[in-house]
Amino acid sequence: MHAFVEMYLDPMTLAVWRELETAVRTGETAFDKVIGTDFFGYLSVNPDLSEQFNSAMRQGTALIAQQLPGVYDFGRFATIADLGGGDGTLIAAVLHAHPGLRDPVRYRWRPR
Repeated sequence: MHAFVEMYLDPMTLAVWRELETAVRTGETAFDKVIGTDFFGYLSVNPDLSEQFNSAMRQGTALIAQQLPGVYDFGRFATIADLGGGDGTLIAAVLHAHPGLRDPVRYRWRPR
């Protein structure tokens, strides 16, 4: 969880968290207010932080993928899609645990 901890202890992240109460009260996005741009826009010009974020998301997803397929009833569905699924770790674990499911994105979607 090294990357996850580093990401959430980064000075930029801590500055944004300090505005959580204001964001909840106003509905404004704290990141945009504090940093002056949206989160993914910021990552696009900060490649080291972008890699750290992606690594943190991979680490967190790996932990979730170990537990989620066994505790949520995916069997009641015929189709499942992981939109914005990063590297596919989570949907792969769900499909492995529930072989009756199919992923329409995997089977039908084709990039333009």
